[in-house]
Amino acid sequence: MGVCANCGEALERAWKYCIYCGTTLETAAIPGAIRPDAEPEKRKSRLDVPLLIGIALAAAGAGMIIYLAVLFLLPRG
Repeated sequence: MGVCANCGEALERAWKYCIYCGTTLETAAIPGAIRPDAEPEKRKSRLDVPLLIGIALAAAGAGMIIYLAVLFLLPRG
């Protein structure tokens, strides 16, 4: 922790502004402060079940449309 150069209140490491007076804090003034240039954590890929269910239902619907089109539109022998 550090202290605000403007108002002298105690500061937390993660703060970018003093919550008491609104002064912008310099990250070098507070050891361990969050740096604005830090890259976000990469999201882990995982199986998207609702998307797979939607794709399966779309494929089944397309197959049913093709089946009905063949059934009703082709001449019967």
